[in-house]
Formats: sequence, structure tokens, C-alpha cells
Amino acid sequence: MLREKIGQYSEQFLDGKYIENLVQKHTMEDILTEISNILKSKKTEEIHSTLMLIRDLCIAGSTNILRDYTYKFRNLVLETEIFLIMNNLLYNCDILLIKDVIYTFGKLNFPQNIIYLEKAYDYYDNNDQDVSSYILNELEWLKND
Repeated sequence: MLREKIGQYSEQFLDGKYIENLVQKHTMEDILTEISNILKSKKTEEIHSTLMLIRDLCIAGSTNILRDYTYKFRNLVLETEIFLIMNNLLYNCDILLIKDVIYTFGKLNFPQNIIYLEKAYDYYDNNDQDVSSYILNELEWLKND
């Protein structure tokens, strides 16, 4: 049930009530565990949807209702393997998913994740100029924030 709610988030994109309902019915730890499981799967659509949810959970705190959940998510996500899994996705997916992962790293705005994008830039600078320029844009934004 939780996996389905996360995996279908793209159908509820930016719906604060959907996020609120999700975090009120499930612990943040359970949500993070299921996010990790989905990111490890090979189901591209579910992964895209999950990346959307990750981004929205990290920035949804701009509304009063979700501020506490965003704070909790941002603190707990650092204790998970989610960023390592996202790093692996940078090298093992189709181009659209790679760009979605890059965008998610940038949107989350955790300075400690810059290293993942720097390594990916070094790799793609020699292999795919389109991806490397996309990474460079996110790195510039992260480093200037």
C-alpha cells in the first residue's frame, strides 16, 4: 500500500493534502525505507514518481502544515542509503532518469552531495556532453546557494 502511494505520486504531483495524508498514516522511517526500496528497483516510472516525492518532501515545508514533516525528512534522509542509491542511478539508467536524479540532488540542496555530482561530471564530461552540462548547471547552483 505504501509503495503504491509513493510510486503513484506523480499522479498527485504537488498535492499538499496527498503528502500530508501519506506522512500522517506512515512513519517517516517507513516512508524512507520504501523510498530506498523503490529506488533500488528497475521500475523507471516508480523511480521518477519517487524522486518527485523526495523533492516535494524536502521543500513542502514552505507550508505551515508540512513544515515539521519536511524538517524530519531532511534530518532522517541523511541517515539512509538514499543518496548512495541515487548516486548509483547516475550511471545505470536511461538519460531522462539520470537527469531526474541530477535535478533531485540539486533541489535537495545538501552540500555533502556535491561530491556525487562532481564525480558524475568527471565521468560524463568524457562520455556525454549533454549530461555533463546539465550536471554543471546543478553544481553551479548548489555551490552558489
